[in-house]
Amino acid sequence: MTEIIFEAIQYNLNTMSKFPNVLDKNGLAVITGGASGFGYETSKRLLSSGMSVCILDVSEKELQAAKVTLTPIAKQSGARVFGFKCNVTAIDDCIAAQRAIASEFPNKKISFLFNNAGIQGNAGFSILQSPTDTWKPIFAVNVFGAVNILQAFTESLVAAGPLPSGKKTHIVTTSSVVGLLNHNPGAYSVSKMAVTAVCEQFAIELQNMGEKAIHIAPHSLHPTAAATNFMENRDADGKKRDEKGSIKAMTKALGAATADDIIDGLFKGLDMNQSYIIVDHPLDIPTGLQLSARVADQINQTRPRPAKQLAMMVPADKKAARELEIKLLKSHL
Repeated sequence: MTEIIFEAIQYNLNTMSKFPNVLDKNGLAVITGGASGFGYETSKRLLSSGMSVCILDVSEKELQAAKVTLTPIAKQSGARVFGFKCNVTAIDDCIAAQRAIASEFPNKKISFLFNNAGIQGNAGFSILQSPTDTWKPIFAVNVFGAVNILQAFTESLVAAGPLPSGKKTHIVTTSSVVGLLNHNPGAYSVSKMAVTAVCEQFAIELQNMGEKAIHIAPHSLHPTAAATNFMENRDADGKKRDEKGSIKAMTKALGAATADDIIDGLFKGLDMNQSYIIVDHPLDIPTGLQLSARVADQINQTRPRPAKQLAMMVPADKKAARELEIKLLKSHL
């Protein structure tokens, strides 16, 4: 059997990739879930590098707050920031956003679409114990929302043709490491498995279009757990169930990644031309190795095995043992 290894990026806290070389900064970036977390951090970096950004978000309050802090960055670099309220679960909202952006920037082509909106939801971590009604908002945002954005924007991106610079138009859709491995059972993990499937089939559909879509490069982003506003248990309408941010604070205290870390990994992955951009914590058992085991289970038709838990779930007194385990695993590659 051929050994399968997915190369993952381990973020380095001492380095930061401010702008990917493969992106055309003279083009336009469109970012869903752009008012917080990964979306906001990406917006900030792109704007500071002189690239104009359109942020889409379901929360009017957070959208306006983001514009207040991002506008000075944009002005300093000569870029523009444009905000538009968009509920990705509604295809009409997504189409309206695409048309508003085209009207606001008639002379710019989109060179980066970050299909990033997502929620953790409140379904818990069980297949058997969580009512399907609690699954619906999670799938509405994470799966159907991602599809809605692809449907609303891709046709115009294909029709626009190649960028004047000759660089690719990059589309990144946010999945998760739980979209590749069985870390925790439940609706969120299942939704991210579905997002990964959407990304794979979208990439194949683009390839089947031939030359007319050859200028578009699709990617899926698979980040480890991160301490961002995502942890505030939002509903599909953006309402937070954890207004005080206690889960985010707990996640941060456990040593989870930050939005900075994940976007650093995203930008590096783009420059490495990775289709699956996997961003591991230094103390995660490498996702690539675990994927090899998962695929082996499928090929051998054996019962699925659970994934090794993420770094933030490793108790402090076990971290040294985890470091040694990773070192031994890598020594056998």
